[in-house]
Amino acid sequence: MSEADSRTRRRGVRASRHKLTRALTAAGLKTQAALAERIADIEGLDSAPRDIVSRVFREQPVDLTTLERIARALQTEAYQLYLNADEASDGPVTRPVAGTAQEPAATSGNASQSAAPADPPSPAPAARTPVVLSWRSMVMLIVLCIALASLIGAGAWYLWPPGTQDEPVAELPPLKPRFGRFKVAVTHFTGDESGELAVLVRERLDRALGVPSAALSVIASGEDRAEVARRFRVDALIDGEIVQVGQLVGVRAFAYVDARGRREQIWAESFPVSSLARKMPGAADNITAAVHQLFGMAKGEDRAPPHFPKASVQDEYLRGRWFMDQAPSELNLRRASGNFSAALRHDPNYAVAHAALCEVILDAVWIDSEQRQLADAERSCTRAAELAPEAPEVLRAQASFLNSSGRAEEAMNLLLRAQQSEPDDMEITLALANVQFDLYRRTGERQWADASLKHAREATQLTPEFWKPYMWRGVYESGAGTLDGAIEALQTAYRLDSSNEYVTTNLGTMYFCRGDFSAARDLYLKAREMAPASYAGTEFLGLVYYYLKDFAESARLRQTALDMARAGGNAEIHQIWGALADSYRHAGQRRKAIDAYVQALDIVERDFLMGNGTTGDKAARAYYYLMLSSLDPQRPRAAVLASLERDLEEAYEASSEPTALLRVTQAWLIEQNMDKARRALAKAVERCPCYSSYPDVEVLARN
Repeated sequence: MSEADSRTRRRGVRASRHKLTRALTAAGLKTQAALAERIADIEGLDSAPRDIVSRVFREQPVDLTTLERIARALQTEAYQLYLNADEASDGPVTRPVAGTAQEPAATSGNASQSAAPADPPSPAPAARTPVVLSWRSMVMLIVLCIALASLIGAGAWYLWPPGTQDEPVAELPPLKPRFGRFKVAVTHFTGDESGELAVLVRERLDRALGVPSAALSVIASGEDRAEVARRFRVDALIDGEIVQVGQLVGVRAFAYVDARGRREQIWAESFPVSSLARKMPGAADNITAAVHQLFGMAKGEDRAPPHFPKASVQDEYLRGRWFMDQAPSELNLRRASGNFSAALRHDPNYAVAHAALCEVILDAVWIDSEQRQLADAERSCTRAAELAPEAPEVLRAQASFLNSSGRAEEAMNLLLRAQQSEPDDMEITLALANVQFDLYRRTGERQWADASLKHAREATQLTPEFWKPYMWRGVYESGAGTLDGAIEALQTAYRLDSSNEYVTTNLGTMYFCRGDFSAARDLYLKAREMAPASYAGTEFLGLVYYYLKDFAESARLRQTALDMARAGGNAEIHQIWGALADSYRHAGQRRKAIDAYVQALDIVERDFLMGNGTTGDKAARAYYYLMLSSLDPQRPRAAVLASLERDLEEAYEASSEPTALLRVTQAWLIEQNMDKARRALAKAVERCPCYSSYPDVEVLARN
């Protein structure tokens, strides 16, 4: 190898531009930019790695991991993209082989197991002798550079075309009517089986434009848009589609403009399936206004909202909302976040995508650092409010943020306002039930429990075949102390979605509460089988073994569940840590028990600092502190003990939540206050009969 070769050689692997282009086409992608966006969507990145894709397509050396990322997005194998020696134009190809990166290694059977060479910074170029040019040469060089820059610019535009909203769109010349006024034909909207939307749009357009009959499609069926436009001599042909994804529908309208010879999207919006009938006239109004804008006729109240998403961007949003309608697992939340982020990369002004990102971040607060998550959610909610302050999705997201940051009454008032204009929006009604239930848990005032259950039942009536409102109604019924109502609601949720691990475990817990341990265990096992990566089934199996007094196995299962829950973050759930501490304590692992109680206290104290602590949390907090004092010779001061006692009294008087009452019982047992412990246990058993056989309270049955 010559000295020059050693200076210019790069470490890493190189891909063939020809093979990459072929794979790009096979994957259904048109540009490198599209490939970069697909990588970002797969990996949940905030920005598309365009520089990496560009480098690979320029046949530059990269590490094997980078090429694997490219191959995964192209749905092929990395080795099928390698640059062959006979394809290379600037020296030998470096491949991932055994041995040093400086010299090729001899072929061996272990070559495939070796690590890929690193991709270090490019070495500095070698020094060169300066060349003196004449003025004629300089002129020719300048001309050549200008021509080359033009070619590069054109190539760059081809490789990296402007995104949906990334680049300003050149203003098109205004359309001019032929023979006095504009003429428009409305054909059909795919997915609208009744044909109602096309009729509504036609009726509105007929007031100011020349519009043929709503039955036009009967005599123009099968013809393409250009043929219909020429046949009836119309300036534009209006059609569109209604797509349903889960509990949402997306409405899109397009105009084939004969003078431009192309079809343009002119409108899009999304709303719940439950409000489709009510929203249809409004959608027709918006499409009509968009057509008026197209012809330069919009003015005053006729002007449509200034922004709408392109169809591909709306698809990302609808997919994200679909993931939020599945089991609220970490994986589904991250998938939803990836879709919303992808939508916003293409369209930073898409308000409802900002709102949805705010909501999914708040749903995932337990996964990671609460402070950072809330800050991220606030940014998204604030941006959504700047773009569309009165949109129902934005109001719902703002309410979720207010509730998560300790301002439940503000959140409730915002949702009550939103519900007045959106009475058939299940998500707003269910969000209202959630905020009111949180108010009940924080204050112990029964009025909020009754209001929560009222709205939860309304939500099930709005979407009677959807599992989500039934599951949350079951949770609220249980927290309000109505076990039969909780079981009924969760059984319905399970019938509607028996593959949802959260529905399955919640139903199992209600059976467990009733004392049907065998049925509960079967459901917990099923939940673990259907979602092996979810902590829920394993966590509740730990509860089963706790009742069986196999505390070592209970601790193992609960620790496994906790490790699964915090695999992507911190698992900010004090109940899991407290339960784990109980198992360790009974298993004789005092140090681990102390550490777990302390971790539980860290979390619950932060909840109170945020204004989210409940009466049930007060009971748990007092229990954790008293249990620590029993494991540690240091005893809290008298005033501190008196403060904890007041918390226990408040939780006993205010709470109907069986778990909170159980913690009150345990705390008073630590204090040797047997009479109070019996009263608390009796109240807990009324709501959850299984607590009569809870290992920690057996002493009450013996005395």
